[in-house]
Amino acid sequence: MSARVSDLHYVALAVPDLAAEREFFSDTWGLVEVGESDGKVYFAAEGTGVLLISSELPELVALSTRILVLRDGRLVGALERDQANQESLLRMMAGLAPDGPRLRA
Repeated sequence: MSARVSDLHYVALAVPDLAAEREFFSDTWGLVEVGESDGKVYFAAEGTGVLLISSELPELVALSTRILVLRDGRLVGALERDQANQESLLRMMAGLAPDGPRLRA
């Protein structure tokens, strides 16, 4: 029988060997690295979801494997990480198709 981490909140500050810490969480605990932003590394247990709410679109793209876009309280679409970028998210937030013509600057 193998152990499985299902709910964990852990913060390590001033880690002397980040590579060893990453290896420990992925190899020993079987966690999946889901993103990195501003010197923080995010892990999740396989098969679990994490709700991330942010107005920082680059952070959302970097830390998410799938992004759901709500507009006026309704789901307007979902994008996988490889489909998502700031332009496609802004288009969906404005009620447009994510892959339409480029928005003007």
